[in-house]
Amino acid sequence: MSFFANIRQFLQKPFPETESWTKYFRNIALISLFVALFLYVFQPFGISTIESGKALTCLVQDINRSMR
Repeated sequence: MSFFANIRQFLQKPFPETESWTKYFRNIALISLFVALFLYVFQPFGISTIESGKALTCLVQDINRSMR
């Protein structure tokens, strides 16, 4: 099979369902931890220029907006 046929076959598979809620939340926690560590270590997007108290305030306000 060609490369594109393999990709097409892979993309046409149904999305696998998570076996349990514990695995689902574990995956969410691991991904969140990775993102937080990445942002802490590399500080992209000018994160290092934000004052220490304002970063948490911006995060909380963004979460509140997304929940509306």
